Amino acid sequence: EELVLGDPTMYTMLHRAEVEWPCLSFDTVQDSLGASRKKYPMTCYVVAGTQADTAKNNKIVVMKWSHMYKTNKDGDEEEEMDDDSDDEDDDQTDVDAKMDFRMIKHERGRNVEGS
Repeated sequence: EELVLGDPTMYTMLHRAEVEWPCLSFDTVQDSLGASRKKYPMTCYVVAGTQADTAKNNKIVVMKWSHMYKTNKDGDEEEEMDDDSDDEDDDQTDVDAKMDFRMIKHERGRNVEGS
């Protein structure tokens, strides 16, 4: 099994999350925080369906990812100049992102033919 790692220098913001079972798909949930957010820290809501070892272990995972700051400071210089007006809120890379979640039992497989 090959593990593919992304190049962290290619992303303005890169955070990782883990759940109990693999999720073959996930989706962001529309919220009222604004469609074109540019101010850090960022928050988003995500829903995923697990692919557990047996159907009785499957769950729908509803997550809130928050306190997400920029992880790469080597972005576009012009963009960084615009961001200077956002005070020190953007410069919090030592602050850990937070994931709150709830799991809902779902005894059917997702992304599996015939389920």
